This record gives sequence, structure tokens and C-alpha cells, in this order.
Amino acid sequence: MWASPTYCTYVGAPRGVPREVLLDWFTADGDTYDPHAFQQLARNYDSEGDQRNAVATRLAQQREYVNHGIATRRGRIWQRLLGLLVGYGLKPARALYWLGALMIVSVAFCTLTASDNWLVRTAATAPPGSSSEAACSLSEKVTYATSLTLPIVTGSADKVCAIRPGGGLLAMLATGELGVQVLGWLLASVFVAGIIGIIKPAQ
Repeated sequence: MWASPTYCTYVGAPRGVPREVLLDWFTADGDTYDPHAFQQLARNYDSEGDQRNAVATRLAQQREYVNHGIATRRGRIWQRLLGLLVGYGLKPARALYWLGALMIVSVAFCTLTASDNWLVRTAATAPPGSSSEAACSLSEKVTYATSLTLPIVTGSADKVCAIRPGGGLLAMLATGELGVQVLGWLLASVFVAGIIGIIKPAQ
């Protein structure tokens, strides 16, 4: 029977014992949260330059904290959201992966479903003498979708193409357009917040 990890003190990462085995030992109690064991192991991995295992240990600590260390449901939901988006601040690049996925889905949706002309040219992109109600070209659809999802893109999406005014499905598409823009800004913001340390592990 192993001793409780709470009372173990050691120098350097344990040799010959996989990280997964140690983390399982730390969580063997099931219903209690004790940060000591996680913090000590992570520090020891740090001292040996093993950032991969150090970050993985801190992620496991945050998951354990969320499951057994937070009293309120709202707090648990918020921390799980941060874990999903930026790895509790330990992996801010996750937000960029989500942003990239959002862009791919938006581009695919706009290029594959806009054949019925719900996405039309604006006056700024329509050729001289033509109607601005003409369908957007493939490149214009891609530019439109990219501009929606990436806040760093210069210019506004509605300068390229726009959703045809109307009710019903068109109104739903306009609402979805706003939702994609908000989500893009949110993901970009949490990425920056994670990079500069505004979002960081709670424990």
C-alpha cells in the first residue's frame, strides 16, 4: 500500500514511474482535493526541464480542482469552459485551434450553401453597372467568411458580400453571422488573455 501523497516529499521527478501512475495515485481518494502532490511533482518536472510532463501535471491538478475543489456549480462550469478554450491558461494556443476550426466551418458553409444567392455582392464589390444583388464569387465568399471569423483581418465582412435582406431563413442567417463574429472575437480575446497571464490556473 502506498503512502498518502500528501505527506511525501522528494527531490526530482520519480524515476521509472510513469506520470499517469502518479496522477492516478494522487486522485485515488476520489472525493478530496489536495494540491500539494500535484504542485510538488510539477515543480520537480520543471527543475529537470520537462515542460511536457509539468504542464500535463498542472492540467490534471486543475481538473481535480474543478471536480472536487470548487463548491459552486457556476464556478465549475466557468473553469471547465476555460479548460476547454485555453487549458486553464496553461495552453492558450487551444483558442487558436478553436478559431481555426470556426474559420474552416464558416468558409465551408459559405462556399457550399450560398449557391441559392443568399450571399450577394455589396455595392462596393459589384462591377460598375451591375446589380449588387448578384451572387458573390468563390473568392469573395472565402474572404467574407474569413473576415467574419478572424478579428485581425482588416476591413469589415460586409464590404465584400452581405446576406440578402429578408425574413425567415435569411433573418436566421443574419443572426448566425453576428454569432460567428462574437465567437471569433471571444476566442481571440481569451487567447490574448491567456498569453499575457490574465487567464491563469485557479490553483
